[in-house]
Amino acid sequence: MTTVTVNGATSTHMSHPLDPLSAEEISLTTTILQASGRITPRMRIMAYSPHEPVKSDVLAWAPGQPVPRAVDVVIRDHERRLTIEALVSLTDGKVTFWRERGDVQPALTYPEVFAAMQAAYDDAAFQQALAKRGITDPGSVVLFPWTAGNWGPEDAADRGRLIRLQATVSQGSEDNYYARPLEGLIVTVELDRMTVRIDDYGVVPLPTHAGNYTPAGITDPGNVPYFPQGTRTDLKPIEITQPEGVSFQVNGHQVSWQKWRFRVGFTPREGLVLHLVEYFD
Repeated sequence: MTTVTVNGATSTHMSHPLDPLSAEEISLTTTILQASGRITPRMRIMAYSPHEPVKSDVLAWAPGQPVPRAVDVVIRDHERRLTIEALVSLTDGKVTFWRERGDVQPALTYPEVFAAMQAAYDDAAFQQALAKRGITDPGSVVLFPWTAGNWGPEDAADRGRLIRLQATVSQGSEDNYYARPLEGLIVTVELDRMTVRIDDYGVVPLPTHAGNYTPAGITDPGNVPYFPQGTRTDLKPIEITQPEGVSFQVNGHQVSWQKWRFRVGFTPREGLVLHLVEYFD
């Protein structure tokens, strides 16, 4: 067990060097960064990942020994338009590595996406483009995000952080809005400055078919797809029972099943990570 306290924030790590970060460890990482004096008002912490120890340290570790913990952090400085890679030692309670880069972009975050959508809805040029297409209810317009590159070398040199928003029209809570894209309208938002650019290449008529994959939609002759025979009725029931329980065991983040044993972890970049995969033969 390892307990760390920084500026009144405490984190206790109980198990293994390869365990995923706990909520307490993430909070402690934020506290250490803020206490370092490096975080400015327009910086956004984008991602936290456990910093994996070297293999020899992991293999030499035994239960009950202290667990040194460190966190890899990605930060976006919106003011200076830079990406920062930092390493925070939870054991020592300090920032041990800090690198500023202008050649990479962190992954999009939900707060950025939602802010970009609101900036587009509030943009006068976007509102005019909707009016030109006869759309009087902005609430019927759905924006969903795509990553974007740049418009040319001059933009790449400016290190812009861009998101492309596809605009579509929804006609109800169960409507497939992907079927009604607003073609000819490109919405791009620069996320560091939250500036909106509208490229309007002319009005394209909306598709008339809904494309709803609902029981009512697939039997509607005015809908695509159209299946007059209705929904499937040839599927037989399936039942899975284990009256004596499951055949695997879970101990913390370690999973054992038959002759297999491995540890489960997660990171924002890789998603599911399997550690120390063993087969006993």
